Amino acid sequence: MPDPVFNESDRVPTTQLPAELKGVTDPLKIAAYYQQREGALRDEMRRTPPRTVSTMERPVGDPPEERQPANFSIEEATAARGTLMATARNAAKVGKEYWDRLSVDIEKLMAEQPPENQVSVHIWETCYHTLLGMNMQRLQREDSEKAALTARTIAERATPPADQQAPPAPLPIEVTGKILPGLNLSEEQYRTAQDNIAAGKWPLTAENVSGKRIPIGGIK
Repeated sequence: MPDPVFNESDRVPTTQLPAELKGVTDPLKIAAYYQQREGALRDEMRRTPPRTVSTMERPVGDPPEERQPANFSIEEATAARGTLMATARNAAKVGKEYWDRLSVDIEKLMAEQPPENQVSVHIWETCYHTLLGMNMQRLQREDSEKAALTARTIAERATPPADQQAPPAPLPIEVTGKILPGLNLSEEQYRTAQDNIAAGKWPLTAENVSGKRIPIGGIK
C-alpha cells in the first residue's frame, strides 16, 4: 500500500474557513470543497442570463418606445469592468485577516480567471480561502516569530545600557567624614575595596597568607 500523500503535520487549521468546513483539517477535503464550490459557481453563472434594466410600465395599447442601443467605447468598457472588479475585490477583502499578506497570490490567480469571474465577490473569496488553507501553517509561524521579536525588543528597550545605569547611592557621612580621611582613600578607592570584599577578594597580609592569626601584642 503506497504511503499517504499528507500526514498529520500537513493538516490545515480551520481559522476563517466557512461553516461547512468547521472541524475539518484535511487539506484534501478542504481543496475538494473549494473546487466543488467554484465549479457550482461557474455553472450557475453560465445558466443565469445577464440582467438588463427593466422597462417602465406603459398603458396597454401604447406602442413601445424605440430605444437606441447604448454604444460604449473600448476605454469606457474597460473602465467599467475595472470598477466592478475593484468593487468585488474590496467587498471580498472585508474581515479577511490575512488578505494583505496573500494579496500577491490572489491577484495572480484572479488574473487567470475569465472576465465574469473577476467581477464576482464569491470567486474572490473562494480564491482567498483556497490560498489561506494552503499557507496557514506558514502564516501562523510568521505570526509567532513576529510576536517573539516584538517581546524581545520591548524587553531590550526596558533595560538601559550599562553606561546609563543609575549612579550609586551616596556614601554615609561616617565614611566620607571619618573613614576616608583617616585612611587617606578616595571615594572610588573605597568603593572598589568594598566590591572586592563582597566578591571575596581580600588584600594579602601576613595574617591571611600564613593562615595563622597574629595574637594581640605580637608574635610570641
